[in-house]
Amino acid sequence: WKVMSLGPCSASCGLGTARRSVACVQLDQAQDVEVDEVACAALVRPQASVPCLSADCTYHWHVEAWTECSVSCGDGIQRRRDTCLGPQAQVPVPTDLCQHLPKP
Repeated sequence: WKVMSLGPCSASCGLGTARRSVACVQLDQAQDVEVDEVACAALVRPQASVPCLSADCTYHWHVEAWTECSVSCGDGIQRRRDTCLGPQAQVPVPTDLCQHLPKP
């Protein structure tokens, strides 16, 4: 068995899968020649789908500025909004994609 080609990764970042073509080959005058798969039947065929890691997914927390204090004197409350941003175009994505990061 010989892996002939590997296709693209299914994920733009992080872990995905890639499909590859596998053929039964025989060495003939120092060259691999594709033969009928029956000739390789007794051998373990390599997986057609394999894991791939194309790039690191750089999700991160974005924190907005604090709001003004709810009171002008004494104990009050300030709030700030946090958003999980994705690696592509820095757009908001579901917060579970940032759950592996410490939340500010």
